[in-house]
Amino acid sequence: MTFVRTKKIGGKPYAYLVENRWEGGRARQTVTAYLGRVHEPQKTTTATVDLAQQSFKGAVEALINQELASHGFERRENGFVRETIVVNPSDWSVNNKGKPTVIRMNEGFLCPHTLQQLTNYAHDEKDGNGMMLARRLVEAGLNVPKETFVALFEKINKGEQQ
Repeated sequence: MTFVRTKKIGGKPYAYLVENRWEGGRARQTVTAYLGRVHEPQKTTTATVDLAQQSFKGAVEALINQELASHGFERRENGFVRETIVVNPSDWSVNNKGKPTVIRMNEGFLCPHTLQQLTNYAHDEKDGNGMMLARRLVEAGLNVPKETFVALFEKINKGEQQ
């Protein structure tokens, strides 16, 4: 299992991708990637999007766009921008002045890893109850109402992924 862990260095938070595994009856953690400095923009507005006519992937992208907008990011030609932080939807890179960065939103972290995990989510038999989908939404920092989650999960079950 992989997850994002933060560590303060010089009083500033930095994020790392960490892998958990059991070894000799004990949990071992291995840092697999440096993700960047963590920025935590405050939520400025609340908005909703209509997901009815969208595929699963389109609905997830709309939710990401909505959450970024509610945290003060503006849609521009090069992606979503707030001050010096840029989120590029074409490859889901997240940069601050050209350096990799992580955005802490709600209960999770928006970064290339969590965005790719979420946008590449595909229903599999082990996730018949939607726990993995819920986990990926939370890990990416998306605050999704129950009705929206149910609509997303139904899109997966109906095969509306693309």
